[in-house]
Amino acid sequence: MANERMTEIVERYERATYMINRRLSSKVKEGLPNDITPEQLFILRYLKRNNDVSSSELADLLCVGKSTITSVISRMVNKGYVVRTPSQEDRRVVYLSLTEEGDRQHSRIEETIYHIIEPYISKIGEAKAFEYIAVLEHISEVLMMDLE
Repeated sequence: MANERMTEIVERYERATYMINRRLSSKVKEGLPNDITPEQLFILRYLKRNNDVSSSELADLLCVGKSTITSVISRMVNKGYVVRTPSQEDRRVVYLSLTEEGDRQHSRIEETIYHIIEPYISKIGEAKAFEYIAVLEHISEVLMMDLE
């Protein structure tokens, strides 16, 4: 019996997350500047909220190889959004941070995303939105444990 319930849960989860990701991601992507990829958006957000971030840390978070993240970061450096700073303690370590232009781009994008997503969230109400987000955050934590 539990197997049938779990099957239902998995099917409903897949269906709901597929529709949310497909439709909302599409709307968000349409609202982004043409030169910003979803990975670059994640990096802008992550660098805005964290200090002393390395390429390896980003590669792990995005589940991509180091060569892939190096390529993405290089494009962001060329656009003037990110700067690489060698560690004072270990020259092999390079930290990434946002430039002023990266910070401005981040602010513009965040405002755009807010205006895209807010109408949907307001329709379900704050209480349900917080419940939903809490569940997503918990799933995210469980997934992150797999990386450790």
